[in-house]
Amino acid sequence: MLNKRNDLEPAVYLHPPATNSLYFTSLQEAEAVNKITYWEPPANDDTIPTTQVRIEAWVVKLLGAMKNNEGCLRTNDDKDNSATVRRWGEEASYYPPTALEAASWKIIVGFP
Repeated sequence: MLNKRNDLEPAVYLHPPATNSLYFTSLQEAEAVNKITYWEPPANDDTIPTTQVRIEAWVVKLLGAMKNNEGCLRTNDDKDNSATVRRWGEEASYYPPTALEAASWKIIVGFP
C-alpha cells in the first residue's frame, strides 16, 4: 500500500495491540516492519542534535541516565537475586562502560 509520500506502509501489523499495548512480540517482528516504514525527523526541529557538540552532550546525558541505578533494587525485606545485584546494585559493573556508551550513541545518532 502506498501512502502520500509514495513509500510502502504496512497495511496490517503482525499483531493488533495486545493488552500490554505492544504491536510486536519480538525485536525481529519490529525490525521487519521498520524495514518498510518510512520515517524522517521533522524539518527544522532544533531539539534534534545535529552538531558534534550537541550530539556528544546528549550522549553524555543518556549515558548518565543509563548508569543511574538508584531505586533499582528492592527496599523491602525481599532480597534481590545475585544477577539483579550484579546488574543494578550500587557497585554494578555487569555492563561495561563501553557497551553503555555505544548504546547511547546508537540511540542518539540512530541505527544503521
